[in-house]
Formats: sequence, structure tokens, C-alpha cells
Amino acid sequence: MTGFNADALIAGLALIGIVIIVSALLSGLIDRSGLPQVAVFIGIGAALGPAGLGVFSVMLDSPILRVVATLSLTLVLFTDAVSLNISEVRRHANLAFRMLGPGTILCAALTALAAWWLLGV
Repeated sequence: MTGFNADALIAGLALIGIVIIVSALLSGLIDRSGLPQVAVFIGIGAALGPAGLGVFSVMLDSPILRVVATLSLTLVLFTDAVSLNISEVRRHANLAFRMLGPGTILCAALTALAAWWLLGV
């Protein structure tokens, strides 16, 4: 295990702050566009990453990428939970159960099968 790196912590916190600020500033525009927020931020990340403009050069094993991915997932799940209409969920409880139960298991199994077949994972 490596020691504490203050520079990496500061960079990670700054990146988290940037993600939150950009998310807040663009949320109204993204909502009006009809595109999912996740797709927009993936596009921004691809444009700024090594395959795009090269502003950020973050590899898959980078701790900063792990922090940003965790934060992004947390923000997406939080915004979905805040906008959830409980009466709508109760009205369609059977569909919600099918999507969260067998639907999720089927998607995970198909993804695992594709990863095994295509990537040898």
C-alpha cells in the first residue's frame, strides 16, 4: 500500500468540485435538450480525454478516475432518487419488480457473457 499523497488528494478534491460545478451549471440546459445527463458527461469526458483534446490523461487504473466514477454514480443515483414519484412506482409496481429483479439479472448475465466472449474476461 502506498503512503498518503497530498497532491493526489488535492487534485481529486478539485476534480470532484469541478464535476459538481459543471453538473450544476449545465443541468438546466441538459434537461431541456432531452439527452440523459450521463450521456452528456460521457461525451464531455471523451472530448477532454486522451482520444479527444488531450486535456486530461487519466488511465483506467488511476485513483482519480475511481473517485470521479464513484462521485458520478452517486450523483446520478441521487438525482434519480430525488425525482422519483412514489405514487407512479406504486401504480406500476409489477413492472418495477420485473425490471429490478429478472430484468437486472438478465442484463448482468448478458453483459458478463459478452465480456467473456468478446474480451476473454
